[in-house]
Amino acid sequence: ARPVVAELADQDRQLLLDAVGRRRRWGPDIGLLCSFGAGYSLGPGFIRYDRILRQNDQLIRMAEPVMKDLLARTNKHATVILCRRFKDCVMCVHEITGAAQPHGTTSYERGVAMPMFLGATSKVILANLPDRTLKSAYLANEEAIRRTLKVRDWKAFKEQFREIRRAGYALTD
Repeated sequence: ARPVVAELADQDRQLLLDAVGRRRRWGPDIGLLCSFGAGYSLGPGFIRYDRILRQNDQLIRMAEPVMKDLLARTNKHATVILCRRFKDCVMCVHEITGAAQPHGTTSYERGVAMPMFLGATSKVILANLPDRTLKSAYLANEEAIRRTLKVRDWKAFKEQFREIRRAGYALTD
């Protein structure tokens, strides 16, 4: 079986190609699409816009000095990641890798949508949501939450994240 992340990536790519394909009149003109056999592939325009995003994203600009400082405090065998909530997922939007760290050893690669209810990164993001937003996420995903987090109800779910908020961090296996 393929990993869930790979399946999500395939679905996202297909949705994007479908959306851009419906607008063929502008895709090739701005480099978002390239003709490829009987279909289309993503074009170099996406790479250009990715560079613009990396240079101008205020969150990245504010976080990068803190991330570099955090990496400097390690033995350089680390990757510092900046993640944010995206729909019902968590997505890495920036990463800084230590000089001694082999590239590509983190599952939180830039742009990959990760499950919202698994892992320390997701839990810290959830712990810092307003209660109303957290409850909406709980109600929309109650069955999956009970299965993955082993909580019995909203009260137990909320308490789990209050503890993480108080501690200021989360650890997972």
